[in-house]
Amino acid sequence: MNRIMLFLILFVSCGTSKENDNYIIIQKEDFTIIPLKSDKHYFEEIINPANIGIIDSKILISERHRVPEQRPRIHIINSKDWTYDKPKGKHGEGPLEITSASLFYKGENGNTF
Repeated sequence: MNRIMLFLILFVSCGTSKENDNYIIIQKEDFTIIPLKSDKHYFEEIINPANIGIIDSKILISERHRVPEQRPRIHIINSKDWTYDKPKGKHGEGPLEITSASLFYKGENGNTF
């Protein structure tokens, strides 16, 4: 009896399994080409950008840690007219100072991050 049960368990577990049909094959013909247009903007205040973030109409760009300490760590760009808004982040470890800026989180309103 035990041998029959063992045989049935092995037979059922070794059977063919049904493949999952929950996938889609994507081919080149499934895509349409859309033309893109862009303009390059140069800001001499930004030396070595590391990360970029967007909050409302402001683009936040952080500098890598290898920029001179007297340079700001964050630059704010106005995306409506593509002008340099202002720098933020004095280098240091004291109050209102930062050593590096790597992530941006939206604050309580559009003027905080």
